[in-house]
Amino acid sequence: MGILGGTLCIAGVLGTWYFGTGHEIRNTFGLIFLVSISISMTVLGLYSAVAVLREKVVLTPDAIELIGIIKTTRVRRDEISGYRFMSVQGINYIELTPNDPKQRKIKVTILCLPDEEFSNWFKGVENFNQKEYAASLRKIEQNPALGETPLARIDNNSRARKIAQSLNAALYAEGAWALFYPHPYMLMVVVIAATPWIAIGLCYKYGDSFAINDPGINSAEADLTRLLFLPGVLLSIRALVDVMLLDWAQLVFPSIIGGLIIMACAARVSPGLRSSIGKLVFVALLQVVYVGSVMTIVNVKLDGTPPENFKVTVLSKHQTTRKGPKLFFTISPWGSIKTNSEIPVSCDLYKQTSTGDIISIQLHAGSLGLPWYTAGESPRC
Repeated sequence: MGILGGTLCIAGVLGTWYFGTGHEIRNTFGLIFLVSISISMTVLGLYSAVAVLREKVVLTPDAIELIGIIKTTRVRRDEISGYRFMSVQGINYIELTPNDPKQRKIKVTILCLPDEEFSNWFKGVENFNQKEYAASLRKIEQNPALGETPLARIDNNSRARKIAQSLNAALYAEGAWALFYPHPYMLMVVVIAATPWIAIGLCYKYGDSFAINDPGINSAEADLTRLLFLPGVLLSIRALVDVMLLDWAQLVFPSIIGGLIIMACAARVSPGLRSSIGKLVFVALLQVVYVGSVMTIVNVKLDGTPPENFKVTVLSKHQTTRKGPKLFFTISPWGSIKTNSEIPVSCDLYKQTSTGDIISIQLHAGSLGLPWYTAGESPRC
């Protein structure tokens, strides 16, 4: 981390000099913008490098000391009411909760695996992770819908958790399938598109044995939340990469209606979702993406109508570093498009085509009435 921080700092210094002296600058805004980014890199890199060398966590018999770049925070052991282990974007830390509710919670970043001595220091201090897990387990034991006896309920819950683990593992395999080798294509789409309905179906049939409301890492419930959320993300990536719709706005209304229907189905089988407006809105947004992506792919893959062909002139070509397609042609008007337009193209077509060449645009009606098109060499016309 020190090496990375130092490298970032050096890059920021070089960038500040390079852009500050007028290189590749076209106007005042560009100068201010690029120099500001370079200065930010310098400060961030310097802070990261110094923080690694300076920051420490010191344990004494009766207190924990957090030595930072500017100040040192010391918390007595008897002033801590409890702690929890947390992870945010791969960064692990311990959150200490003081006895005094007016005091702020203290976060101790864990850059290394805690050793036995570190763990032993917290013995006798309440572990909120374990407390919440035990409370969730008691709730399962007391739920008559999960079995006739507390022991049967725990057994059923264990079985549901194993099923959830297997389904989540399968979901990650589906992600690799969709992103790296989407063949056979329609089988991949069907499997991923069915995944959210599997989660909803299990919640409908087995009730509280499964959860799709993101119960948290300290819950004993069998969590299927990822099965509800990730398929829409995977299918949207495939739709953006593989399909060129003539007008994406046509998807908005049916996608919203479909997303609301799926949200209603999810809320019907999950009481935890019904109790949180924020989670319902999040589910609805992701399901709008899911419905739009499924419609886009089905519209193309089930389209058997013959295309309408147009010959267009390539006016210019360029590359970008934006997300999605990186190779573009600017082409002359065609079909209902009365002005010059920009289209993404494949790598092979980009290499084989020069400015001024004629290429073919094939416009398809779409099985769902959503026109889409492809670009290719002019003989295809």
